[in-house]
Amino acid sequence: MFFLLIIVKQIIDGGSTGSRLHIFEFVPRNNSTATANNNNNNNNKAAVDCMRRGSARANVPLSAFGRTEEQIDAGHVLDAQAVAAHLLPAFEEAARIVPARYHSSTRVRYQATAGMRLLPLSEQEEVYDAMYDGLLAEDTFVFRGLQRSDIATLSGSLEGFYGAVAANYLKGMVDANMELSTTTTQTTPVSVSSSSNGDDDPVGPLGALDMGGSSTQIVFLSNPEQSQQTEVLEESNSLDEDDFFSTSYLSYGVDQIRERLWNKLVSRRRRKQQQQQQHSIEYSDFSFANDMIENPCANKGYQVDWKGYTLVGTGDAEQCVALLQRLIPYPERHHHRNTKGNNIHNNNKMVGGISHPPVKGKFLAMSLYFFSLDSLRELSGDAALSASWPTPSIHELANALPALCGRSWEDDLVHIQDNAHAFTRPAVLPHRCFESCYMVSLLRDGFGFAPQSRDITFTFTVDGSEVEWSLGLALATRAQQQQQQQAQAQQHQVVVQDEIDSDINSVFESKPTTPHRRSMPASHRRKRNATRSRTIHPGHTWMEMYGSTLSALQ
Repeated sequence: MFFLLIIVKQIIDGGSTGSRLHIFEFVPRNNSTATANNNNNNNNKAAVDCMRRGSARANVPLSAFGRTEEQIDAGHVLDAQAVAAHLLPAFEEAARIVPARYHSSTRVRYQATAGMRLLPLSEQEEVYDAMYDGLLAEDTFVFRGLQRSDIATLSGSLEGFYGAVAANYLKGMVDANMELSTTTTQTTPVSVSSSSNGDDDPVGPLGALDMGGSSTQIVFLSNPEQSQQTEVLEESNSLDEDDFFSTSYLSYGVDQIRERLWNKLVSRRRRKQQQQQQHSIEYSDFSFANDMIENPCANKGYQVDWKGYTLVGTGDAEQCVALLQRLIPYPERHHHRNTKGNNIHNNNKMVGGISHPPVKGKFLAMSLYFFSLDSLRELSGDAALSASWPTPSIHELANALPALCGRSWEDDLVHIQDNAHAFTRPAVLPHRCFESCYMVSLLRDGFGFAPQSRDITFTFTVDGSEVEWSLGLALATRAQQQQQQQAQAQQHQVVVQDEIDSDINSVFESKPTTPHRRSMPASHRRKRNATRSRTIHPGHTWMEMYGSTLSALQ
């Protein structure tokens, strides 16, 4: 009889713009490759694949239910039913995908990211309590195994690390057990792309770059020396968070930076207005009226109202980048190349007050990095960028910025906003100029990627699977459960072995006068049958050791 064990996990990404529910299933991989890999696996773990079975989305961010300071002071109580209600359609979709017999055993993990990190810790817990109570109070919520401990805020560093896990899994660098694949450990590690500038040295696990609305993450193997990098892989044979530099820059997502930029434009105008009032000078140095402000980071003619002013796009990519460079902030640095062609950067890189080691190796850039810069490729019409995509140099990305930002909004883009780009909604299109300028500046001037390097592959999917941190979390959760089960099994083995040793000693100490008539105690027979394959001493199984003991007594 053949039994198929299906392990289903639901991971909910509680982002700053909404929640996405992902359904993952771990299934045995029945092919010759899996058999070969199992034969070479010292841990003898079954080869499995992590399959995405479906997704659903709630467009309201959970952070929207957080109370203001005034509401908290007034004793306002969160409505648990209202908090849970926005997630119920996503769970109903999940219930249609997950077989009914697995509803009660399916683990659900809700991990919130930057949007919830912006709330005070005490308010985060209040929102999570309300969501948990509200879901369990609904009869239509069928995943009754939900645990309150599985609803939490994911740290930025773990979010980045899980993104790297997902990238390396989809590229075949690691298996579903988060262990380096056999081909990776026995041959040259897989490189996600080749560089046209000669930087084709073998690389270790891939790094990851992720961009959201409220935060951005970078994660890579922190040791810049290839020889030491290889030693790390050989010693651990698995991806470990401690081997990576991983950090999240809160408030450095595109929405947060855009608001900071707009605030800077407004504050600069207000300072000039104050100077005008103080010195009674003419206002002729501005090309627009007092309530209109030039915004170089938006397409020509695009207008948006912000804090009593109207920001009007001028589409000046060079000036936009100059403004963003002051917001990152970043230290002055120069890019060099050594005789081997590797990128060498100055130390002490810093973004948002966080320093990091020099970037090294190949990276996958996901989420908004792909959506925004792919729109730059398509809407700029830049031939060099299109030819090098999805592994363009930073220099090629920068050269395409003026063509995108210089396009007119009223005479051009507004007429194609419904189908301008496959991954760009009409509401997002006006911000693609800003986002592209910001990402190019962040990669080059903040993280320190050399302008001519091709170390980044911008991607949405790998072999049809979406690259995102939720997949990495599913893999890490399973690996942790396996480690716990293995530790429990080893502990049980130690206990059984101690009992066996005690039984053997008691047999010697109570040697009968006529041993050939003495039968084995029932308790001994039960332990023998239950532990036939247990090893007591090297080369001797429990059956062999107990049998030889009985023979000696006879």
